[in-house]
Amino acid sequence: MKQRAEHHYLLNAIKEPSSVVPFSVAQWNILLFQAKQAGMLATLTNCFQQQQVWDQLPEQVQGQCQDALQFAKYLQRNARWEINRLRRILYPAGYQITLLKGAAYLFHNIPVSEGRLLADVDLLFAEEDLPTIESLLVDNGWACAKQNEYDKAYYRQWMHELPPYRHRERLYDVDIHHRILPRTSRLNPDPSLLLNAAVPLTEPGLNTLCFPDMVLHAVVHLGYDADYHNRIRDLYDIDQLLKYGEQHVADFWLQLQERAVKLGVTSPLVDILWLLQQFFATSVNEKLLAELSRQPTPIQRMKYWAMPEAILPLARGQARLQKKLACQLLYLRSHWLKMPPLLLLHHLSRKAWMRATGKA
Repeated sequence: MKQRAEHHYLLNAIKEPSSVVPFSVAQWNILLFQAKQAGMLATLTNCFQQQQVWDQLPEQVQGQCQDALQFAKYLQRNARWEINRLRRILYPAGYQITLLKGAAYLFHNIPVSEGRLLADVDLLFAEEDLPTIESLLVDNGWACAKQNEYDKAYYRQWMHELPPYRHRERLYDVDIHHRILPRTSRLNPDPSLLLNAAVPLTEPGLNTLCFPDMVLHAVVHLGYDADYHNRIRDLYDIDQLLKYGEQHVADFWLQLQERAVKLGVTSPLVDILWLLQQFFATSVNEKLLAELSRQPTPIQRMKYWAMPEAILPLARGQARLQKKLACQLLYLRSHWLKMPPLLLLHHLSRKAWMRATGKA
């Protein structure tokens, strides 16, 4: 796997931005395509600028990079504004908004947020507060974005979030979470532990998860997701969060381990730390890894083959049978982990029928 990663244009450019300086036109075409596929062109632009190789790039490349960076900044301004609108609705009614993922990185000014695309925002609330919060959203111009009744019921009965809400005029989406994994998942971190450890931001009414929980949420989100296609950005996020934690959070690795054990998410943490070492040679606390790791099971060996295969974007027009197989295996694995077998069979059959009849 390491050999395959070493020859990947996007991965190499992120790790060593100066390596792109002698690129030919054909090589730039591959790199820019891979960066766009992964949603990382703005992030890559930041890497070029920080490593002071910007002036050595071709003018045409600079143009595409600047456009991507401006678009990312626009999305971030938009996210800040929408969060401000939501705060104006919910804070006077007595509700604290806990920002998740990209919005949390943005409001903490963590470097990984620079160039990160924020198409929507993810928020966490106590489940018992959701009926009132939904009423407040509807009264202020938001509506459920899902039209299919099966999809709505699926979210409400089995998922970790409500069906997405969309503002009727601004067409902006917000995901309202009440936990970080589906309620039927084999791992089910107690959301009250996350909310009780949340930290306030300077703006009243806004919180984020504490930093170790922020990292673990990113780990769980990637480790349990069904779609690994081109998810190198998510892995890069975690790599950067770990580096930030090492530099800015006292006893970071100890806190991370303790929270992982308390939340019951040591298994995905081990998987993602292994992946990080393969892709980014991330400096991982070896004692933590040794304490959390166990002898790989057959399922883990399958994961360790499929995750790297699925996660790297290919060049334009390139196809790999192994990548398709890996994505399918990880898709089935994710649903297997998230649902009991009979429910999984019913759900996959229902979705297949909906796609076949054009009702999906």
